[in-house]
Amino acid sequence: MRLVVFGGSSDIGRATIKRFLSHDYEVVAHYFKDSNALRAIEAEYPGRITKLRCDLGSIEETSRLMEDNASIFSNADAVINLAAHLSPGSLFSATNEDIIKHYSVNTFANVIILKTFTENMRKRCYGRVVLCSSIGVKFGGGRQTALYSMSKWGGEFIPSEVRDLAQYNVLTNVVRIGVTNTKIHNKVTSKDLRRRAELIPAKRMATVEEIASLLYFLGSDINTYISSECISIAGGE
Repeated sequence: MRLVVFGGSSDIGRATIKRFLSHDYEVVAHYFKDSNALRAIEAEYPGRITKLRCDLGSIEETSRLMEDNASIFSNADAVINLAAHLSPGSLFSATNEDIIKHYSVNTFANVIILKTFTENMRKRCYGRVVLCSSIGVKFGGGRQTALYSMSKWGGEFIPSEVRDLAQYNVLTNVVRIGVTNTKIHNKVTSKDLRRRAELIPAKRMATVEEIASLLYFLGSDINTYISSECISIAGGE
């Protein structure tokens, strides 16, 4: 079985990769900046990971990635998109370049992924696609993350022709990920995370392993009937 994961070098990405590898998948891991983040997993599972670099903020580069790796992607059993772009700042202070970058990574990449992978999955009568969004969409985002939440909202849309693929055992879902204890979350937010955690009914942040467990369930053959859903994993928010 083959998993293709976008945003594989992130904390959640690495936890998800390890979960699939532990169940005998081979993994194609996309990254943009930090290929070293995957070295420990490569050492633990030699020969089981293929790394691909791409700036999903560039539509041209994303299109080339899909074309150049068509033979690899055509046999994908599962695709998980964890890639995200978040540049903190208010909506009205954002430049045109900021807007384009957010929508290229957080919205358009989902469209390209659906177009690239689901047709071959339909022909093979098997496939699992998980598109990852943010709990911020539910609340409209904060003053520093409105553009991020807007673009993630656009990335949640699953058109009817994709929903209809469930009849071919191709199941596509969206996961809204809540506040999670990751390096990037701690780096990009100016909030007091302990105070933020108090606002969550569960009174704590998620762990990356908890997120990876849900992604594995939806992206593997354990999931046999859940499709076209938007599922939150956010401690009750």
